[in-house]
Amino acid sequence: MIHKLKLSPRWIRFVLIVILVVVLDQWTKGLTRAYFSYPPQKSIHLIKDNLIITRVENDGVAFGINFPGIHIISYIGFFIILFYLFHYYRKEPYSIINDIGLSIIIGGAIGNFCDRLFRGTVTDMIQMGISGYYWPVYNLADSAITLGVILFILGTFLQNRKKSHVDR
Repeated sequence: MIHKLKLSPRWIRFVLIVILVVVLDQWTKGLTRAYFSYPPQKSIHLIKDNLIITRVENDGVAFGINFPGIHIISYIGFFIILFYLFHYYRKEPYSIINDIGLSIIIGGAIGNFCDRLFRGTVTDMIQMGISGYYWPVYNLADSAITLGVILFILGTFLQNRKKSHVDR
């Protein structure tokens, strides 16, 4: 028997956050592609040499890692992770922090996946560093995934702490 999809406020919020992250990510990448050439000929220094907007096209996976077959592995991994996250979302007790974290992670993953699928590369534009030492250039989707993981860890920690406090 096919189960009907229950459009609860929780599910609607989850989907809206995913859509918002994907739209904002694709919008910032589109602006970057429209206003910055590749390879980069100009950059915008927002905070001296510590925060720079520049354009990089990443044809590898995380941090530009690239080797034959990596894209097939990353596509398979993407779908496995999405399946797990949706399964986790449906099975775990309600936690608004975990819900928001998971939806932000999924939105970021979909944003980068769309680039990789339709363009063959992921557009990155944010470069941060101190004294000439820079973190790899990243984008809004990468930031969303990082923020989502932090929220998810925090939510899980608080949920486990609450559970252990109740068990005493």
